This record gives sequence, structure tokens and C-alpha cells, in this order.
Amino acid sequence: MSLSLELLTKRSAFKPRTFAETPYNAAQREWNDRTGALVKQAYNWRLAFFAQFLISIVLVAGLLHQSAQSSVQPYLIEHNAATGEAIGVGAMSLDIPGLVETSTNLGVVRTEGQRVEIVCCSRSSVMSALAALVDQHRALGLLAGADVEQPEGYPGWKPNLASPLLAVTRQRYAEAFGAEPELLAIHAGLECGLLTEKYPDLDIVSFGPNIRGAHSPDERVQVSSVEKIWKLFTATVTQLSEA
Repeated sequence: MSLSLELLTKRSAFKPRTFAETPYNAAQREWNDRTGALVKQAYNWRLAFFAQFLISIVLVAGLLHQSAQSSVQPYLIEHNAATGEAIGVGAMSLDIPGLVETSTNLGVVRTEGQRVEIVCCSRSSVMSALAALVDQHRALGLLAGADVEQPEGYPGWKPNLASPLLAVTRQRYAEAFGAEPELLAIHAGLECGLLTEKYPDLDIVSFGPNIRGAHSPDERVQVSSVEKIWKLFTATVTQLSEA
């Protein structure tokens, strides 16, 4: 048997070489332990840094994507340069092109001696926007040292283009008159807003005859349009009663 084969078959007979414990060996072992701990800590810090770096890249990319998909409606309100008072159109409707959604204006200014009374008229089809506008007026008045009175206003009525009642009314109009009706909304108060304020789930449409000079001594109605509205009304009610 060769020497190498004998070494392989009798490996268990060999023991690792040991060195006598000396202050130098103890110092070397302590140095290795401390150096190894520092190396391991440095590695862990590098790993944490790169992980945090990758997470930051993902978050930034997500924010950029989200900002590109934003559907936030800018809410811009014109202000009087001298007083800070909001005037004019505040926001346009996203549902109906060309429809003013929120506005405010300087309505009346009265002076009596050293006293000045300023009346503003604000309106909106979105109640939260109207409340924000009213709060802004109050803040401006209080900052100026004025007494602010804000009586209960007229509730808004936001257009609901997905209204089932609106769909029925449009269908009956097309069948009765052979043309599609023109869907319009006005930037003014309607009794529909009072009703939906009390009954939020109530489905409402508003239609009526042609009126000229409303709310004035010259107010008048086009008589020929009354018959047309009556025909539309009866046709709509008939279909609803059959549903």
C-alpha cells in the first residue's frame, strides 16, 4: 500500500494541529473577530443602501406615473387685487361644456356715513365648492375687522347625466318630435336643488316652456311652447306608469 493510500484510509487518525495559547494568539484572534464584525457590518450597510436606492427609484417612478394620470380639476378663483375678494368664475363644469359650476360676484355696495355694506352673491352646483367659497368670504371679512352675516343660501343641483329619468325623457322627446333634445344646464338656483337637498336619492329632470324676461316686469311665456311641454310631460308620465 502506498503512503498516499494509507493516509487516505487512516484520515481519522490525524488531528488538527494545535498551537500553544499565547498572548500573541489571543490578540490575533481578538483582532480577527473585530475586523470580521466590521467587514460584515459594512456589507450589511451596503446591502441596505442599495435596497433603499431601488425602493426610492420604484417610488419615484410610481409618483411620476400617478402625476401623469391625475384627474384633479384646477380650482382657480379670480381675486380683486385691492381687497382680495373673490370675483367672477371659480370653476367650470366637467360634465357639461361651457357651464359655469362655481362663481361669486360683488353684488351691492351701500355706504351710510362711516359704514359700508358689501353684498356678495355666490353660487355653485357643488355644495362643497359653495361652502369653501362662503368660508373664504367670511375669512376676508373677519381679517378686515368687519361683521359678517351669511344667511342660508340656495342649494345647488349638480347635473346627473346618468339619470334614468333623464334617459326616459330624452327618449320620449325624440319619439314625439323627431329630434334629439338639447341638454342644457343653467348657473342659477332651481327648486330641484331644494328637493334633492332633502331627498338626495331623488331622480329629477327639469323642463318647461320658453320664458323671456324671467323675474322681471317683462316676464312672458311663449304660448305655443306650452302645448309642446304638455305633450312631453304626458308621454313621459305614461311610460313611467307602464314600467
